[in-house]
Amino acid sequence: MYNDVTDDGTHPMNRKVKLTVKLSKMSLTERAKRRLLMMVEERYDPKKDEIVIVCRRYPSRQENKDHIQHNMTQHLEAAKAEESVRRK
Repeated sequence: MYNDVTDDGTHPMNRKVKLTVKLSKMSLTERAKRRLLMMVEERYDPKKDEIVIVCRRYPSRQENKDHIQHNMTQHLEAAKAEESVRRK
């Protein structure tokens, strides 16, 4: 997993943040992977086995980075939560 963060303050697109995660590197069950892929939809590239999330919504790159990390964490928790509910 890595973040690509650029910001030199001269161009509005420089606040853009990109998070790339290899699905195969995540410790998820097959069912949790399917659920995660349903949530991220077109953000998943099956050829590269990568989930890519980009954000440029907020004025600072730190806010965009925080938003992306929060978003990905929520997706992962939701995918895993279905697994724990099923096991009960």
